[in-house]
Amino acid sequence: MHKKFLLLICVAALGLLAFKGFEDNKYFEIIKNLEIFTNAYKEINHAYVDELEPGKLMRTGLDAMLGDLDPFTNYISETDIEGYRYLYDGRYNAIGAEGKKMGDWVVITEILEDSPAHKAGLKVGDAVLSVSGQNAKGRSSEDVMAFLRGVQGTKVDLVVRRPGETKDVRVTLERGEILTQNVPHSGIVADGIGYIYLTTFTQDAGENVANALKDLKSKHPDLKGVIFDLRDNGGGLLHEAVNVCNVFVPRGELISSTKGKVPEWDRSYKTSHTPVDENIPVVVLINKMSASASEIVSGSLQDLDRAVLLGQRSYGKGLVQNTKDVGYNAKIKLTTAKYYIPSGRCIQSARYKNGQPVDIPDSERAVFKTRNGRRVLDGGSHLAGSADEPDDVLDDEHAVLGDGHPNAHGPIAAGCEIPIPNAPPDVDRDGIDEANPEALEVEPRGGLDRPVAVEELSAQSPGCCPQVRTGEIVSGLETTLIVAGKPVAARFAP
Repeated sequence: MHKKFLLLICVAALGLLAFKGFEDNKYFEIIKNLEIFTNAYKEINHAYVDELEPGKLMRTGLDAMLGDLDPFTNYISETDIEGYRYLYDGRYNAIGAEGKKMGDWVVITEILEDSPAHKAGLKVGDAVLSVSGQNAKGRSSEDVMAFLRGVQGTKVDLVVRRPGETKDVRVTLERGEILTQNVPHSGIVADGIGYIYLTTFTQDAGENVANALKDLKSKHPDLKGVIFDLRDNGGGLLHEAVNVCNVFVPRGELISSTKGKVPEWDRSYKTSHTPVDENIPVVVLINKMSASASEIVSGSLQDLDRAVLLGQRSYGKGLVQNTKDVGYNAKIKLTTAKYYIPSGRCIQSARYKNGQPVDIPDSERAVFKTRNGRRVLDGGSHLAGSADEPDDVLDDEHAVLGDGHPNAHGPIAAGCEIPIPNAPPDVDRDGIDEANPEALEVEPRGGLDRPVAVEELSAQSPGCCPQVRTGEIVSGLETTLIVAGKPVAARFAP
């Protein structure tokens, strides 16, 4: 007996020594490589034939080192802090306009109300020809928008080409602090159906969504449901994602947990407030640019059978970033964990190899179940189930709305038909076979000012029905299909 006990102690001791040896070797490698890097950096700066900028050289080395990890692990220099501040609280110093590259020029696509751009008379559609004497032809929208940012109170001169005018327009603007609204619009889009648009999860996002829903309920006592728009929402603060969920789900519900290499850093996040309305039917709109916190909200509401998801497959970013100070007002934003939502699934849709995303096929995705037992896959929060097993894709809307709801007929999942009544001659009634599928748009009736992002409709072959390859469509939703420029009245059906 004593021999066995001594043997166990010896084995455990050897294991500890081996582990300690591994750790010692790891730290030795870190110290050795730091010394090599320092010596190389010093020699290059001292002896290289041309004059170098030490800061630029170091930035190149840091970017190359972090570039092999994942796209979200970055070095943030002192000059980059302005953008970091915008991501956190929605504030930045600029003129309050956004643009998009169209041809050779960046064209103004959005102007914030009461911003310097608005006050100076800049208009949507203006093509930016130059910024403070710098020619803007051929430059990316990121470059031009970076030129427009700067210290509050400084001035910037623009030359723009305005549609319908023969002469170019000169505009001088004074940069100011811009506070973006994370809920820029809410209202009624159809009889008894409200609409709330959330652009980003900056500070007070949860409170602003709650106030928007309260306002809709007070002004429209007959409110029957809410469309919650998270399209093109790239995410933001985790605690605001929890607060947004709390608008629709009760106190004490687990919304997200994070797990990483250091167990002491693992966290669970639950709702902590009384909801605004935990019973009103909710449809969440998502698309391929809905990421991170947007996926936590949409995925959690789906896992809790609290909402129907409509649109495209979401981005699939389930990585947690934290920032660490590294001196001289610089930071490193690095991935430290992964997000998990109530069913236990992770929303990360890709692995990273040499810094590049590698998609995970559906066959390798784990199957989880929602609170009511519906099958869901990890890696993309909106998926209701496997397209290869359509019988197992249970009714999202039925689970949320119940048997008595007029729309509780069943969703359209991948491979289901969209019947088109009263279709024009060039459109097949069971699908779209001759029309250009890329010209297909879907817009809800009732005046919604942004198209529903059902952009993955296509016909595989003549006579084949259009398919929603990823995502679910709400049965009974009336729509207008724009096919080859012709409006077609339609209703999504089981």
